[in-house]
Amino acid sequence: MASRSRASRAGDLWFALDPSLLFLVDGDGRLVSANPAGEAAIANGQLLSLGTGALGFGSADCDAAFLAGVRKVADKGGRLRLVLRQRHGGWVGAGLYGAPDEGLVIVALQEELKPTAAAMAAMSDAFHLTAAEADVLQHLLAGECPK
Repeated sequence: MASRSRASRAGDLWFALDPSLLFLVDGDGRLVSANPAGEAAIANGQLLSLGTGALGFGSADCDAAFLAGVRKVADKGGRLRLVLRQRHGGWVGAGLYGAPDEGLVIVALQEELKPTAAAMAAMSDAFHLTAAEADVLQHLLAGECPK
């Protein structure tokens, strides 16, 4: 039993010291706790804490996708990877890690996803985009108006 308590303290320390955006949410996406980087993201408006107490990303579609993912891994455990759009228009990678016996999910957010020039070229080739269409896509991915 002492080793489990020690492991729990080590996990708490890791959670607090990790510079990544980390959150602990319940099966309904409600925020249970956040590490300092996660708290700062909420405080500066990068993420929302919705009126329900749920973690929000700023669009109904992304919030619904996030909640569906949380419910999936909270019930069955396991991992799930999502790409979500933030309030300011950027994209972020989200790793969801479920703890089914606890009904909780660790949410680990990565820095904004920005496609490289090689990735843009590959998407243009794969979808047979014209130069103008590729330019519009680049602006949309950057969260800008394509005009």
